[in-house]
Amino acid sequence: MLSRKTLYKHIAWEAVLELARRFNRRKIVVLMYHEVLSDDEPIDAWTVVKETDFALQMDYLRSHFSVVSLDEAYKKMSHKSIQNNKNLAVVTFDDGYAGNGKVVLPIIESIGIPITIFVSTGAVLNQRINWYDRIITAFQSDKEIIVDLKVYGLDIYIICPQFPGERKWTEIERLLSALKSLTPNKREESVEYILEKFGSLQAMSLASLTVSEIKQMSKSPFVTIGAHSHCHSILTQLETKRVRESIKQSKTLLEEWTGLPVNHFAYPNGNYNTDIIEVLRETGFATAMSTSTQLWDASVSPYAIPRIGIGRFDSFERFKARISGIII
Repeated sequence: MLSRKTLYKHIAWEAVLELARRFNRRKIVVLMYHEVLSDDEPIDAWTVVKETDFALQMDYLRSHFSVVSLDEAYKKMSHKSIQNNKNLAVVTFDDGYAGNGKVVLPIIESIGIPITIFVSTGAVLNQRINWYDRIITAFQSDKEIIVDLKVYGLDIYIICPQFPGERKWTEIERLLSALKSLTPNKREESVEYILEKFGSLQAMSLASLTVSEIKQMSKSPFVTIGAHSHCHSILTQLETKRVRESIKQSKTLLEEWTGLPVNHFAYPNGNYNTDIIEVLRETGFATAMSTSTQLWDASVSPYAIPRIGIGRFDSFERFKARISGIII
């Protein structure tokens, strides 16, 4: 049986990729990133892509796709006017990490690729990364970490330093997914328990953009700022009143900071329902990004736009196959 790595190499032949792209020409590929940091940043997290990998991916994307802003893509999809010689692509980032300005911005400006950054405004104001990033940071350690969460109805999680990279991340992700299943109050309690016990093991840190950095980045013709809520909670776990407050606050703050309209939203963790969509409509958002993994076509609601998440452990061959629509 072929390994995944070998399989991706076989299906990543350019002739095969081009044939797949032609078949999907009337669809748009929307990419979802989170953070990009320098290659020597020691972090085992799918959410943090290496700088050289990102630059290589963007160079390939520019060569084989027409990379457009989210505004342009939405306009073309709304009017069903996708008639390009090249497939369309959109590049997005969730959360609003500091590396989006320090690492991503110079790359995309140098090659002329537009991006949309969905900013979680609460983290920006507090300059305190969200709970999942605090856990990821704490677990970047050379010591074995055993987390027993049976008291919360969860499992035992073992983070082994002798298995770095994707294998280590798989266990971290398993823990994060379990924590997301808890109610907000229970999750906060369990996260504080974990950080109290293991927070001192932090080997590196992630950081949010500052207000001044967002103001500066919004001046770039290649950057669109979108909203990602204020609280970055899983919105389907909140009462509608809190959802409305968080969404409105994020839009208001970002428009104050940038002096520009904020028309696009990304659901934290990808969770949404009809009530949340109605709040977005009321608040004046034109689109919302989900984490559903497929290509965007005209049958999709503008409030449920799918995206293909790209992470640290995606090989270049897998990246090419995914954006071409061969595998998702």
